[in-house]
Amino acid sequence: MTSERWSDLNQRIISAGVLAAVGLTSIILGGLVFTLFVSLLCGAMIWELTRVSNGNAFISLALAVAVALVIFFEPGGYLVSAIILLVGVPALFYVISDFNKIHVVIIAVMVTASGLVMQTLRFDLGLVWVLWLVLIVIATDVAGYFAGRMIGGPKFWPSLSPKKTWSGTAAGWVLAAIVGMCFDVSFLGPLV
Repeated sequence: MTSERWSDLNQRIISAGVLAAVGLTSIILGGLVFTLFVSLLCGAMIWELTRVSNGNAFISLALAVAVALVIFFEPGGYLVSAIILLVGVPALFYVISDFNKIHVVIIAVMVTASGLVMQTLRFDLGLVWVLWLVLIVIATDVAGYFAGRMIGGPKFWPSLSPKKTWSGTAAGWVLAAIVGMCFDVSFLGPLV
């Protein structure tokens, strides 16, 4: 193993530890804390995505804030109007600024839906289901990182994530399936 290959490992471990502590605390506490955490996390994901795709900074921020607000206020029952007004308007300007970035708007809608699903899991189905989903995501990320660095190979999506490889992606899928099966046997039963 070359040290250059693992040069970012310490930084990743520290940031993962901090995010895990904050995330686990918000998952356990639930309620407003969890809603705020999911809203901010989804907004940050959109900000990062739009930043990577070289979008207009103001519109990128507007889209990130819009996604966070929709997720935060959705439990009030204003989902359709909120999506149209808060996500639709910045998304329209984002696409107008460069139509080739329509994929960013599509991903923003998917991130918004994912944030809403996280809330549904936590509030309607309980703690175990959220832990199931979070551990599957962590397993995918960890396996992908280590397999990608050790095995290498062709890149998965070089323009968006230049270091992600097919070997890492496949390893992530395998470990996610194993974690899912462990939860199935231990907690959730045949429904999974």
